[in-house]
Amino acid sequence: MVVTALALLVHSMAAYALARMHFRGRGIAFAAVIATLLISLPVILVPLFLVVRTLGMVDTYAGLIVPGVFNAFGIFLLRQFYLGVPRELEDAAQLDGCGHGAPTGTWCCR
Repeated sequence: MVVTALALLVHSMAAYALARMHFRGRGIAFAAVIATLLISLPVILVPLFLVVRTLGMVDTYAGLIVPGVFNAFGIFLLRQFYLGVPRELEDAAQLDGCGHGAPTGTWCCR
């Protein structure tokens, strides 16, 4: 349950940035996310264990949670969802006084 909650938080923020925000290298970043989908789990299993062992997270909850949080498939699915949401909803929110918060990039209503 912790992995699901953290993954939803991380994936939704990354997907929103890739779908709605304009920044240099957005296409390259999305291509890198998609490229990681081409690598199967058995290929990265041993290097992932070596990283977990180097960070001292073997036999801990963090060693189970942290590697499971970052998944390109969740970012891809949420990005496709955000692309399906009409931009007019964001425009209506801006008319109501909402906007991107300066430090976090989230929507905040005044």
